[in-house]
Amino acid sequence: MNNRGETNEIVVFLAGLCMLVAGGFMFTQWVDVSSSFGRMMDMGNVQLPTGTIFIPFIIGVVMLFFKPNILAKLITGLGLMIIVLAIILSMKLTFKTHSLYEVLIMFTLLFGGLGLLGRVLLKNPKKNDYNDYMER
Repeated sequence: MNNRGETNEIVVFLAGLCMLVAGGFMFTQWVDVSSSFGRMMDMGNVQLPTGTIFIPFIIGVVMLFFKPNILAKLITGLGLMIIVLAIILSMKLTFKTHSLYEVLIMFTLLFGGLGLLGRVLLKNPKKNDYNDYMER
């Protein structure tokens, strides 16, 4: 049985989940994502056309069809990783203008919800809880 001092874990979990979802929704509504993929890629002091990142992938695919071996699979995999990284690195996130009050509410919901979920999910199980359950 629950003592008066104990909180109901399901209620805490659901409250934390609702807070996390609300804060996450506010965050996703306030962030604009744009991409510069398709333009010149900056690699240090050198600007490369975006199409050049496909060259390792094309070489790997040709090698896979010509003579499949571990090197061809490695080059194809590295080519795919380069393409995915180039797309991710070309993204630009901008935060829309909002009042401090709105931002504080968003972060309170987001991180307060994470804290409540963490309290329930990362709780150390007590041996007495198992014994109490087995006695019922």
